[in-house]
Amino acid sequence: MRTFFVSLLLVSVFLVSRAQNNLYLYNNQNPFLLSPALTVSDSILHLTFSNQIRTSESGNIPNTSILGFSTPVSFLHGGVGLIVSDTRYDQFNLSYIKVSGIYSFRKRINNNFSFAAAIMPGLFVTHYSNLTTDRDRKNTYEPDFSFSAAVKWKKLTSGVNVYNLFTLNNTPTQYKVFTAWNLAPVNGFGDNKLHFSPMLSMVRFGSDWNAMASLDLHYKYFQFGADILSNDYLNNIETYYLHAGISLGNLNLNYRFCPDYYKSTLHEFGLSYRFGTK
Repeated sequence: MRTFFVSLLLVSVFLVSRAQNNLYLYNNQNPFLLSPALTVSDSILHLTFSNQIRTSESGNIPNTSILGFSTPVSFLHGGVGLIVSDTRYDQFNLSYIKVSGIYSFRKRINNNFSFAAAIMPGLFVTHYSNLTTDRDRKNTYEPDFSFSAAVKWKKLTSGVNVYNLFTLNNTPTQYKVFTAWNLAPVNGFGDNKLHFSPMLSMVRFGSDWNAMASLDLHYKYFQFGADILSNDYLNNIETYYLHAGISLGNLNLNYRFCPDYYKSTLHEFGLSYRFGTK
């Protein structure tokens, strides 16, 4: 079993070599971005929304909103879902919109081991809200195909996400691999104990290698954590993120902050809701 996990991690690190866009890569708090395979194949209906706001003196920065929805489908042995993201450059009247459908299959081998795999056909749209200002600009529509897989063994969870695996216009493929210990459920652990959840992840942004180390602390209804990102793009200058959250029954609220995110300040607000109880 240990050999299986080591092999998965090595293969995933090899695949990381072609990632470029960081929209889906650096956020480990949104369950749809961490592992669509696990989230969509869960036995509970999920609804997640996050809004990322970036501020900078230059003003030439995007803001991003992400909506995720999934529901179990028993006869499909998993679930189906949808992820919609909108990255807006207001000063250019430009939006990058991505819509991905998801089907995830999940299989429990025994009480200690399970795996999940998801396919994500999607559409990537480049949209200009005012085409009259520049006739060279045009709206484009590009179909793509993405993939997600994860395995769980006792308290260890490992996964890989592959975005833009097949496209028509040679959009760079994006990859993310992660390994986490004691990964928290979406609605928390549901007890009064103190839980530690460390995680290591690797991504590739452009031609640069990136590694992120994360640690979350969970106590009762509260969650606190931090991420440290080693970034080749910034000459290996460490970028850190701070995040906190609270669980109110089936509703989760969270906030994420980075003081120096590619020469801008990042604020991200998110909420997720699980309909029913597991």
